[in-house]
Amino acid sequence: MAASESIITRPPQPGIVVWLKKNLFSNWLNTLLTVFSVTVIFLTARGLVNWIFVQADWAPVVQNLRLYAVGPYPAEQMWRVWVIVYMVSAMMGISAAKWGGTVLAFARALGVAYLLLALLPIALEYLGINTRLMLAGNLLAILAGYLAGSRLERRNRLKARWVLLAWLASFGLTILLLGGFQNVAVLPRVESGQWGGLMLTFLLATVGIVASFPIGVLLALGRQSKLPVVKAMCITFIEVVRGVPLVTILFMTSILLPLFLPDTLRIDRVLRAMLGMTLFAAAYMAENVRGGLQSISRGQYEAAHAMGLNNFQTTLLIILPQA
Repeated sequence: MAASESIITRPPQPGIVVWLKKNLFSNWLNTLLTVFSVTVIFLTARGLVNWIFVQADWAPVVQNLRLYAVGPYPAEQMWRVWVIVYMVSAMMGISAAKWGGTVLAFARALGVAYLLLALLPIALEYLGINTRLMLAGNLLAILAGYLAGSRLERRNRLKARWVLLAWLASFGLTILLLGGFQNVAVLPRVESGQWGGLMLTFLLATVGIVASFPIGVLLALGRQSKLPVVKAMCITFIEVVRGVPLVTILFMTSILLPLFLPDTLRIDRVLRAMLGMTLFAAAYMAENVRGGLQSISRGQYEAAHAMGLNNFQTTLLIILPQA
């Protein structure tokens, strides 16, 4: 084959006018819908911008920024929250150096968010100089983590399992820092009733997402099981939980669950919320994994068995990675 024939030429891309005519103004009905949609979007955006910058009173929000961020967490113990934020920022930089791709894009977005919060005029007006410096410092923490991780990665010393273990250890350290200890002056006890705001939201979401994945995988495998009891239990759990709103699950774990426990057993309210969100997310994760399991052809199972793999090895090494 000649060299000229092996070159794949792309067809010329249509210009903006051709694209608009083809997709938005191809006939009178599409033209009418386009004009109507643009008018509605313009009027809505104009009203929204006018409300945000002219009519809305943002004073209550500005005066309660710390309440929205951490809830009633003691002001004198805010250094713990900043330590956690710095730790997460550094770990994001290390993870971006290890995996790149989506993790790198997320780390960049996080760094841009820190920079904007530290330098935007609205932040200069409402945030103190110390808060802005701390936010800018987190950008440096991401950069330092990325540079350190890149150096280790070039030397092939940055193993994925160690990064994952570091994330797991950081979660345990986060709980210890937020909660503290009894009768310890340096790190006094802060009850979970004083945790709140965006900090608690991120904590619950992270635990719910991470902890629900293995549970969801087990539920999906149980639903595909040939054991009637296991299959029935998994189906019942998945369908019942998916048929109930999340707020109902949280209400049950926060209020109703303690009523059924003995007086000597009391579970922390944050732990109960984590349990409810984990179980709720696990039911949905199970259906996602089940869809992946059903997409695997029967030939994959037969090929694995032909190679001498047992059912456990087939599921763990062949089926689950594809699903």
